[in-house]
Amino acid sequence: LFRELTAGRYQGIAVEHDGHAPYLEAELGGVQRRRIDMLSDGTRDQLFFALRLAFVEQHLAQSQPLPMILDDILVHFDDERTLATLKVLHSLAQTTQIFYFTHHQSVVDAAVTLGSGVAIHPLETMPVDRGLTTR
Repeated sequence: LFRELTAGRYQGIAVEHDGHAPYLEAELGGVQRRRIDMLSDGTRDQLFFALRLAFVEQHLAQSQPLPMILDDILVHFDDERTLATLKVLHSLAQTTQIFYFTHHQSVVDAAVTLGSGVAIHPLETMPVDRGLTTR
């Protein structure tokens, strides 16, 4: 999943032991690895999202599907990795229902390119003054 979310830039995730507690590294290919603190914000987000998706896939293999609700998780992703992630989510949506909330038109445009199975539901803009008062 990490390879897919990074559009092939990283090949996987490795667990290392440095005589201390285990830690994760991102595999670039061959023997090159990067510690998580050396990754960009976007790549770190992709790594942790890959781990979450792996958990969801494992859960779905053993239990009844539950809807998955995501709120603008692609904020640090570039266009290529946004599309790659949407493709992974589109595939996962064959097994469970996914709700993705965004206010980024570019994400909506990328999702539309995936074709069938993607439904876009624009929400009305709420007025700034809702007539609510605080006490």
